[in-house]
Amino acid sequence: MDFVKTVTTAVLFAAMPVWATDLTVPQSNAIRAAASYLESQPFSKKRLIDQLSSPQGADYDVADASFAVNSLKVDWYKQAVLAAKSYLESQGFSRYRLIDQMSSPAGSGFELADAKAAVDSLNVDWNQQAVRSAKSYMESQAFSCKGLIRQLSSSAGSGYTESQATFGAKQAGAC
Repeated sequence: MDFVKTVTTAVLFAAMPVWATDLTVPQSNAIRAAASYLESQPFSKKRLIDQLSSPQGADYDVADASFAVNSLKVDWYKQAVLAAKSYLESQGFSRYRLIDQMSSPAGSGFELADAKAAVDSLNVDWNQQAVRSAKSYMESQAFSCKGLIRQLSSSAGSGYTESQATFGAKQAGAC
C-alpha cells in the first residue's frame, strides 16, 4: 500500500506544472482562497479578483489575486448560469434587468456575452417573473394599473416587455 501511495504522489508531482513549484506563499494562499470562494457561491472573474484583493475580502495584492484567478480553470459561463439562477430565486427579474445586473460593473461584473448566454440558457417564464415583480411593487406602494405597467415596462424600471408588464400587473391585481 505504501508503494501505491509513493507512486501516486510521484505521478502527481510529475504532472504538476513547473510554475506550481515556484509559487510565492501569497499566490498559493490566494489560489486556495479563490477556490474556496468559488465553492461557496458563483463569481465573475472580475468580482472574484475584487473579493480576493479587497480589504473587506481576503486583502491580497491585486497581482496575487489576479494570478490566483488566472491560474484556476474556471468555466465563467457556468458561473454566470449559477449566478443567474441565484438572482431568479431571490426576486423577479426581466431578461433585460437580469442581464444588466449580471454584466454591470456595479453588479456581478460578468462579461456581457456570458451574461446573455447564461440567461438565455435558462427556461424562464418571464410572465411569472413580471408577476413576482408586480406583487413586490404592490407590497411597497399603491399603483394604478397604468402606473404599474409603466414601472414594470420602463427601461429605468424593471425592463419587462409591455406584454409581460401587463400580464404581471393584471395577475398582481392592479388591473
